[in-house]
Amino acid sequence: MTLIASRGFSSRFASRFAKVVSAIQGDAGLAHKLTVWQSKPMNPKSFFGELKRRNVYKVAVAYAVAGWALAQGIAQVFPVFDIPNGAVRLIVLAIVIGFPIALVIAWAFELTPEGIKRTEDVDLSAVGVSKNRAWIYVVLIGAAFSVGLFFIGRYTARNSSTASPSELPAKSIAVLPFENLSEEKTNAFFADGVQDEILTDLSKIADLKVISRTSVMHYKSGSARNLHEIGEQLGVAHVLEGSVQRAGNRVRVNAQLVDARTDRHLWAQTYDRDLADVFAIQSEIAKAIADQLQAKLSPREKAAIERPPTDDITAFDLYTRAKDVMVTAIASNTGKADFLQAIDLLNQAVARDPSFFQAYCRLAEAHDSLYNVYDHTSARLALAEAAIEAASRLRPNAGETHLARARNIYQGYLNYDGALVDLDWKGDTRPLHQMIDAIRATNPAEVQSIADRWLTCALAERDAADANNALSASGENPIALGSENVVFGRPFVEGVIARVTKDDAKAQSAFTAARAEQEKIVQAQPNYGPALCVFGLIDAGLGRKEEALREGRRAVELLPMEKDAAEGVTMVKDLAMIAAWIGDKDLACEQLAIAIRPPSNLSYGQLKLMPFWDLLRGDPRFEQIVASLAPKTGPKQ
Repeated sequence: MTLIASRGFSSRFASRFAKVVSAIQGDAGLAHKLTVWQSKPMNPKSFFGELKRRNVYKVAVAYAVAGWALAQGIAQVFPVFDIPNGAVRLIVLAIVIGFPIALVIAWAFELTPEGIKRTEDVDLSAVGVSKNRAWIYVVLIGAAFSVGLFFIGRYTARNSSTASPSELPAKSIAVLPFENLSEEKTNAFFADGVQDEILTDLSKIADLKVISRTSVMHYKSGSARNLHEIGEQLGVAHVLEGSVQRAGNRVRVNAQLVDARTDRHLWAQTYDRDLADVFAIQSEIAKAIADQLQAKLSPREKAAIERPPTDDITAFDLYTRAKDVMVTAIASNTGKADFLQAIDLLNQAVARDPSFFQAYCRLAEAHDSLYNVYDHTSARLALAEAAIEAASRLRPNAGETHLARARNIYQGYLNYDGALVDLDWKGDTRPLHQMIDAIRATNPAEVQSIADRWLTCALAERDAADANNALSASGENPIALGSENVVFGRPFVEGVIARVTKDDAKAQSAFTAARAEQEKIVQAQPNYGPALCVFGLIDAGLGRKEEALREGRRAVELLPMEKDAAEGVTMVKDLAMIAAWIGDKDLACEQLAIAIRPPSNLSYGQLKLMPFWDLLRGDPRFEQIVASLAPKTGPKQ
């Protein structure tokens, strides 16, 4: 074997190279020969010429192309067959490890017409032409293979990313508006009422995915429907459609369940009964659909479906008319007259059936809407609250009751902070939570403006998922938690949420990012107390105790209570929070005792519920401070 040497090759590398080649060739004397090689310097040009003569360069290029092709292929194809990513990584690692081995083999061996031989035993000039062509073929084939796998992978990935109809949830359904076949076209509201009640009954079954009424209403009957397209648009596997015909005291309801994936009719039934049986028809249809879709139906859900909204068909008639009128009121310019008409109809309904729960909820909604837009009188607001109280007496824990009360807080008072009375002074998050739910349901465009209240509520309830949703809803708006002048950036809030979930690594990362942002603010405004408070809290979150205390104390000096009673209290409160975070309970309780003095805005609810004070819980001094702020339940003196 020809021995080579080159400046820059270390003896350690040469020894390892010798062992590898020796193991491959079985040449026990190679190590000795390489020892001689190390002691005989050679011109670098001769070394690189030897690499070229032995086709090491060509093998390197061919291996790189073939390896890249293989890696590209498995990355594109393996996911199609659900092969774990770990297998992909192992193969790619093997390709990388094999590269130097391939170079050693290229140096040590030659491919000849007689087979594989050691390089020193071969006349390289005799096989040079065929080898030159062979490596080109390897490169071309590898490149073609790679390109082919790339496009195959892209095609299969694109096809697999598009959900086929068979992948839609099997227990999913949309209840389309029913067609009105009554001779009196004014009975269209009744057909809508039947459809709405069936949809409501189905939505009570937890095992079913039911599309909301709002999403299906634009698929009105009377025009040709492509159920297959509707199913794909709504993301459901099944569609229910039907018709209602009312004549005197008789009603005929036709319903049919269709598999939207195949356009196959699964179930159909016609009900021809007395008008008073319409509620039984609605519940029977709902139970039949649950059976067809093999949905689990609990005893409680079955009882809820079988309970009629009212025993009085005339009251139901009035109720469905009122709902139809309210839809018109919201969409038209004559809303006030329509709302008044709806209120009159609902009043008649509850007069006929004082236990008509749903009618009371609708009545409260109508009064609140009228107050919000047209009639800003305390009398109108009192009527809405009376309807809510009636609904609450019938079903105090129903979701509809909570929504009606929350809508009243929002539309009736237009005071986003109003629900914070109960949180701050009673330690009760329910009114605020209900108000937020109402705004999200009735006026999504307003959500961003109350994102900080939403965040406060979520943190008080230790609901990290809801807190993250509130943070997302805030957009680029700064977050104020307890003081309008002390604002926090997104990274700081992310750090607080991470502390709630005890994710120390995420909290550390978030506070580090927050510090970089806040440092720029402090440098630009070195004598602004609120900015220093935030900086101190961030440093406390990062465990930088001395810096945190120095920044907190400096904020109090810059804005003392004697200079600004309102915001000075906030500086003291934040210093207490900094002390709590770094574990100095003595200082924390000392500053809190000062911060709760009038005119403090530090409330019972904030100390009792917010996670900022968790490290002080159990300390007798802190618990005594919290108790001193608790609402007094006894009679006023």
